[in-house]
Amino acid sequence: MVKGRQLDSAGLLDSVNQPTCAEALPAEGDPLRSKRSDAAAPARPEVAPPLEMVARVGPSDAAIELAGGTGLRVDARGRWCSLRVKGQLYRRTLDGAVVTYPQPSPHPLEVDDRGACHEQARALAAALHQRLGRADMPLRLCGEQPDRGLLLTLLARAQAWSATDHEQERQRFAATYREPIEILPPDRCMDVVALPATGCPNAACTFCAFYRSRRFRVLSPRDFSAHLEAVRELLGPLLALRSGVFLGSASALSLSQPRLLAVLAACSTELGKPARGVAGFWDPDHAPTRTPDDWQALHAAGLTAVYLGLESGLPSLRAELGKSADLESLLSAVAAQRSAPLRTGVIVLAGAGGAARASAHLEATASAVARMKLGPRDFVFVSPLREALPEGELAQAAQALREAIAARSAARVAPYAMDAFRYYS
Repeated sequence: MVKGRQLDSAGLLDSVNQPTCAEALPAEGDPLRSKRSDAAAPARPEVAPPLEMVARVGPSDAAIELAGGTGLRVDARGRWCSLRVKGQLYRRTLDGAVVTYPQPSPHPLEVDDRGACHEQARALAAALHQRLGRADMPLRLCGEQPDRGLLLTLLARAQAWSATDHEQERQRFAATYREPIEILPPDRCMDVVALPATGCPNAACTFCAFYRSRRFRVLSPRDFSAHLEAVRELLGPLLALRSGVFLGSASALSLSQPRLLAVLAACSTELGKPARGVAGFWDPDHAPTRTPDDWQALHAAGLTAVYLGLESGLPSLRAELGKSADLESLLSAVAAQRSAPLRTGVIVLAGAGGAARASAHLEATASAVARMKLGPRDFVFVSPLREALPEGELAQAAQALREAIAARSAARVAPYAMDAFRYYS
């Protein structure tokens, strides 16, 4: 068990220094505590009078902040999503974990004692509900539905959620998703995830800790429909806060063309038509060969973006990494895909090949990306291959690779820390 510092929650409600609604609680990159840390959850609060309270209230959730570093966000069912105690942010993930970001680490660490965190959020909701029930208690409201009565209703629901109730939600997530949601592209991390298949059609990438040796299994139409219904019920009001759908797991676009079209139709029926459309991972080496007309048909059915792992532009290095050495075949598949108005996300590995092949890997990878003719709507994500190089050298290699690609491609180039991903509520 990992030991962490006990969070001081005395005087909890007069301890936050975030007075504006723009600084909403669910900040990207600042959640609860991990198996690598030893996180003691915060103790039950003894509430002192708040200096100022600011609440953003909407139909799906509400976030309330207090001067001094304390805050709480709950969804319309009363499930807590974020908890801030004197500047330390805790977040609940959809799979039932609770994480934090202890400084200076940029990576989320999982809290060992989830139950104590659930009870902390419950106690804070009860304290807030009691104080805000007084008409003379000052409160600044904003959001889509800046209504004090609605806020009190959500806080009342939140204080009814026990640690046992949250553990039951954890079990419901496991029943809904047949395998963990371990990775999404950075720009799709808050999508609704739907699993028309599990596992990976390749399952041989030497660098992959997620899908190695997991057989690729396609859900039947009946099972997929039941899965979508369970996803919709699990998310509940949080569904309205997610503007896209992501098809998992490792390569949903490895499905046959008829099956993929049926999956897109089912998503539209069960989940609606999200503003950002539907996206998914694509392994061109283990997927049907699609013509430009096939890609146009997928786009017409709701597909808006695909994400593929180039990893390296060196064919020999790709083979060592468990990918196909046939780079020309991959580039040909991408050319067909780009004939449709789909956004393309390309993932490359910084540090692949080690120091000995650093220059060759950089040059070949930047060249391969340039040949894809990506545009400003597209992304190239540079992910560090952990332990391929010492940490300082790896950071330099990632920076050099980003700069080389940006110099040759119109696509947006961004870092991609896969190990920092969590699927937040």
